[in-house]
Amino acid sequence: MVAAVGIVVALVAAGVLVWRGSEFAATSSPTSDDLAAAAAPPTTAPTALREVWRAAGAAPAVAAGDGGAVLGRDPLTGEPRWSYRRDVPLCAVAWAAAVAVFDNGGACSEVVALDGVTGARQAARNSDVGPQVHLVSGGGRLVAGGCSARGVRTWSRPPSTDSSRPPVNPDPGCAHESALTTPHTIVVLERRADEDGDRTTVLDATPDEPEVTTSRILPSDRARLVAADDQRVAVALPDPDRVTVLDARGIEVATHTVRFGPRSRATSLRGVFTWHNGETTTGLSTDDFRPLWTVRDALGPATALAGRVLVPTRTGYTVLAPAGWRVVDEIPVDRGGHGGPVLSATAGPMVLEQRGADLVALR
Repeated sequence: MVAAVGIVVALVAAGVLVWRGSEFAATSSPTSDDLAAAAAPPTTAPTALREVWRAAGAAPAVAAGDGGAVLGRDPLTGEPRWSYRRDVPLCAVAWAAAVAVFDNGGACSEVVALDGVTGARQAARNSDVGPQVHLVSGGGRLVAGGCSARGVRTWSRPPSTDSSRPPVNPDPGCAHESALTTPHTIVVLERRADEDGDRTTVLDATPDEPEVTTSRILPSDRARLVAADDQRVAVALPDPDRVTVLDARGIEVATHTVRFGPRSRATSLRGVFTWHNGETTTGLSTDDFRPLWTVRDALGPATALAGRVLVPTRTGYTVLAPAGWRVVDEIPVDRGGHGGPVLSATAGPMVLEQRGADLVALR
């Protein structure tokens, strides 16, 4: 069956976008007329956080033929604001201006763009990316790829009826394990059956049809994408643990000692890339990808609020100030025994946590 892969909790301008699985007889799209501006973000970081609301079924999961829905929530109260439901399975959701990809007969082919505030449908098109798909947004575009010979497809942002670009497949015999995007490039981590190591492939995303510019085999089959800009790529490698920086030609230009781990999740914030390895979260400079700080016992990558960087930890949040990257506070959070991964984001004054199958809002 189709796997809903990737982050399916996306912040919208005045709401929170989530998805849940269930069966529907037909498409249903109740919208909201509430165009109120998003709650203003705070000017100072919080010193305490408590749970305000929780929504079940709001995390990445496997859509095992149960159908799918896209649901917009008010970030302050958690109340539903709009929904978009289909009678076919949901493959994935991304972007603040919600883009949903549905499975219609064994392929993730139906792409729908929704207004993130009202839920109104803005555009729709058929754009086959295969039976398994993950979505990555950034740099003004959405990248869809997966374990499929159909390759990597991109859409401009926001998508329209004529904005789909032809699929690009660096190699038809590979699995596209993960991807990162920048304003001008797409970086894909590939796993090819006939090669001993993983491969990083960089595509120029500026032409109508993205073109491969560099492709390099890595000295490990357990590589992780950490960060990327238009000129460089940072890749985590084990044995020994390190982050290797490759330039636009695929040549290694720097190596930094950074602990490897069992998982990989990255975020890009103003002034810092953050990477969670399943055990620690490391901040890397946006200038040269050198490590700036590391938070131990972390549960996920960082988010930002009121000029501070917040890293989810087993006891709550470690708060860092960008000036000198000092730890300025530790905010306790009672997660009721949840010790698994936490994916954090903010909407106005709210800190949103994706914990397993739940979306939890804190304030």
